[in-house]
Amino acid sequence: MRATINTVQDLIQSNEEDLKDKTDKKKYKYEMWINENVATGLFKEQFIQLMIETDKRKINAMFDQLADNMMKNIVPVRPDLPGKPRKWNHFNKYKCNQKSGY
Repeated sequence: MRATINTVQDLIQSNEEDLKDKTDKKKYKYEMWINENVATGLFKEQFIQLMIETDKRKINAMFDQLADNMMKNIVPVRPDLPGKPRKWNHFNKYKCNQKSGY
């Protein structure tokens, strides 16, 4: 499991350099990153096919296709909003959740 996560992170980091070049041309309000959850899901789907394949050219083509699919799923990195902190309500709507402990 750890090896697959490391491989996904390597793919993401190598593709984020290309992503910065592409997003500089477009005017986005925030910096854009590759969505790690989608990238992990895409890698999980193609991981077995990559391990079974023996032809190096097909493996390279599959990695390139995987990288292109990852580049299509980008999300903005929004800074923390400096507004009011969230209010925490200590009252619970349902009384059965407020039973006293022994």
